[in-house]
Amino acid sequence: SRPTISAGPSASPTRGPTYQPSAGVTDLSILVAQSAFSKNDVIIPAGTVALIDGDIDVGVIDVRGELRCHPGVDDAMLRTDGIVLKGKGALLSCGSKSEPFRNTLVIELKGKRDFGMGDRAIGAKNG
Repeated sequence: SRPTISAGPSASPTRGPTYQPSAGVTDLSILVAQSAFSKNDVIIPAGTVALIDGDIDVGVIDVRGELRCHPGVDDAMLRTDGIVLKGKGALLSCGSKSEPFRNTLVIELKGKRDFGMGDRAIGAKNG
């Protein structure tokens, strides 16, 4: 099931009431819901931070900005055909040394789509 989509702070138990997204930050589920691509592919533009905010099933994630774990999310499952990091500013991260991600993120690569790096891949191009 897709997580609840919200544009402001959330008081849901999985996120806590104090999380306030910054400018240029959005939940990945919002980008998936707005996707104009037929296979539910998503582009995260340069300068945008997309947060993995719950269980999400998506086509290919084209990361030109940043894909991060939501700081307040409980365990999550990301099902995707693949993740492609494009360009020098592209980043995939969950937590940091100073603020580690203490829950579990499972990335399940599904399908058999070839997008230039073989099928079911997490890869980087031009970076």
